Amino acid sequence: MYLYTREDSDQIPTTLQPRNPTPGSGYAFCPDSSAVEGFGQPPDAVNFLRAGGEIKKQLERNFRADDVTGYLDRRRKLRQAFESVPKSFAKHLVDQLQDKNDPLAKLFNYKISRHTRNEMISILLRNIGETI
Repeated sequence: MYLYTREDSDQIPTTLQPRNPTPGSGYAFCPDSSAVEGFGQPPDAVNFLRAGGEIKKQLERNFRADDVTGYLDRRRKLRQAFESVPKSFAKHLVDQLQDKNDPLAKLFNYKISRHTRNEMISILLRNIGETI
């Protein structure tokens, strides 16, 4: 991989090519929040990335069927992460979680119970100011 263009090639190096994300191509929370902190990102964006990373991390956890403390711990951490989503990004996250083709929405729908999903959505809606 080259960081500069080669004289004998018309190719643009892969490090300089723009990335065009397509819907459903990956998680919305791909970049690490520490990667964007020093680059003039608004604090809401950094907080959104942190909250999103924690949500993704908790949804990817696996438990045995009898691990009640693990389920309760995940629910507590999800509650904290959803409460920390900034108001300016809450509507975006609600829309993303309702998209059936989004990878994060698939994790959200298949890894936690309906009651937990409803609680997390209600936290976001309360943050936005909408009634349930």
